[in-house]
Amino acid sequence: MKNIIIAGAGGFGKEIATLLESAVVSENIRIGGFIDDTLQAAPALNERYPYPVLGKITEYKPAQGDVFIIAIGDPKAKLSIAESLELRGAEFFNFIHPTAIIARTAKLGKGIILCPFSVASSDSHIADFVTINNYSGAGHDASLGKGTTVSSHVDITGYVKIGEAVFIGSNASILPGVEVGAFAKIGAGAIVVRRVKEGATVYAAPARTL
Repeated sequence: MKNIIIAGAGGFGKEIATLLESAVVSENIRIGGFIDDTLQAAPALNERYPYPVLGKITEYKPAQGDVFIIAIGDPKAKLSIAESLELRGAEFFNFIHPTAIIARTAKLGKGIILCPFSVASSDSHIADFVTINNYSGAGHDASLGKGTTVSSHVDITGYVKIGEAVFIGSNASILPGVEVGAFAKIGAGAIVVRRVKEGATVYAAPARTL
């Protein structure tokens, strides 16, 4: 029995909990509860989410059978939490929604989240701790760097290369072959037609640097 611990009890954490509930019925898993640095330990998050708050992320000691999902949108924070938990011996769970489409030749890392109707197309590479939200996808031969967060309705086309810890806002499009440097931010609705430098923030259509 896998005991799933959700790191992050905010909006995304609650979304993950509700998406997991159907899997609990059919698979050998249970939702063990939340850990969150902004909340005190409690018997339950609230009456709509009857899962315990087990304490702070920074203090939680993984127990036998625990596997972790990091439900944090900010890529840097997500990677920091992942590193901290790994140092304490944590193992990570790949949450792949039943409606997600994964090509046979796609390569998936650990601790990833593929939300409803997301896609990892042929020969794509989804690195550790990547989140792909609803109706978003990585096209053929695309690569998404460690910790990257892809919001909803994002089109990452063929041969795109996304660096580590990139944040991509809703409804953005990244054209074929474009490279996005590590720690960059792509604004909602942006259309990215050329290389984005490391740490840059771009927005609009066509995308320009903020």
